Amino acid sequence: MSNLLDANMPVQNMDVLIIGAGPAGLACAARLGERGIASVVLDREPQPGGLPAQCEHAGFGLFTYKRLMRGREFAARLLQRAERANVNIHTNTTVLEVTDAREALAVSPNGLQRYRARALVLATGCRELPRSTLAVAGTRPAGIFNTGVVQRLHTFLHSAPGRQAVIVGSDDMSLMAAPSLIQLGVRVRAVLEERPYRQGYLGLEWLTLRPRRIPLLLHHKILEIRGGARVQEILVARLDANGAPRGEPFVIPCDTLIFSGEFVPENVLARQLNLALDAHTRGPRVDQNFETDVRGIFACGNLVHAADAADHALADGEQTARGVFDFLQREHAEPQSVQQILAGDGVRAVVPQCLRWYDAQCAPVHLAVRVSHALWGVRVRADTAERNFGRAYTFAAKPHRSIYLKISPNVSSDEPLRVSAHGRVTSD
Repeated sequence: MSNLLDANMPVQNMDVLIIGAGPAGLACAARLGERGIASVVLDREPQPGGLPAQCEHAGFGLFTYKRLMRGREFAARLLQRAERANVNIHTNTTVLEVTDAREALAVSPNGLQRYRARALVLATGCRELPRSTLAVAGTRPAGIFNTGVVQRLHTFLHSAPGRQAVIVGSDDMSLMAAPSLIQLGVRVRAVLEERPYRQGYLGLEWLTLRPRRIPLLLHHKILEIRGGARVQEILVARLDANGAPRGEPFVIPCDTLIFSGEFVPENVLARQLNLALDAHTRGPRVDQNFETDVRGIFACGNLVHAADAADHALADGEQTARGVFDFLQREHAEPQSVQQILAGDGVRAVVPQCLRWYDAQCAPVHLAVRVSHALWGVRVRADTAERNFGRAYTFAAKPHRSIYLKISPNVSSDEPLRVSAHGRVTSD
């Protein structure tokens, strides 16, 4: 199959191998290093830091460092912490294969390397869906990009992708793409969103679109892309309550289309390991310490719930480090109790999907909850048939962004815990 199991190939043994040097991977490695556990971090990018390292705009660090900072500053601070903890980071290194024996085969400019670890952490993050999956009719001219390309053009190349652009998607990255494009000299004609509500924060819309008089067209869909060698215009229609075009379609001239807002976990290695995946998140199923169904293999960050804020991915990495530390102290221990966590009324997905307890100590747990529909005045609860284990209230919730519920579980209970969310369905 590969050289991974070749007995003649030198192997590097270590306590912890972390795949991915984004916020989750770096935070996990730094926390372990601060507790005296050495780790090696592999990342295929030339610089560590994940997506924040590619972002010049602000919007990072508020939860972690109590102030807003640019993405590259946020990533630099994470990297400095990891370096102080003596974390060994290998960039330009692509992992080709992993096994449930916690071995990995990777390739870098130095050739093939084989690694063997006592604990393996997958922190591979998420990716944007390619344009083909969006199934937009029309020709296939040049001038079609995703927001990740815009960020790279803005941060590293200072090069404009075109002259007149339309952004498709209204999540935070889409909204931040608008000022990035304008700084590159691109006119943003409009931001389109098929949903009847904006995905990103209202405050971000006020900061990015409204001062520049960029229209946000909710419940609008591209019917056709037109152009020869390059995009020339798009045909757009407004949608009715059932998602069908209504009224007369109209044309928006443009030479550039930026697609965004559809993120999925980068789960290739997880699938290679045959880890149990959540049908809704498409990431590995994990417990409260982000351990998967394979003992000693962990998954965290946007791999398990794409795509939350970098601060939340960092927090996941911290919690994963605690789980890895505990695992290394008792590799062969069996859980005393396993409690399943189920998505109930109004909830699409919950992370973690189960609770595993190896002793009588039962610490509070934070659940990342994704609702089924956009809601106002949201009440979230975690209950068994007999009692409530936690409740929270939030002003608004949307399906693509996690809301967090703190629970105080009972280690002696193996009855499934059902999480529900109730509120008023909104179209805003």
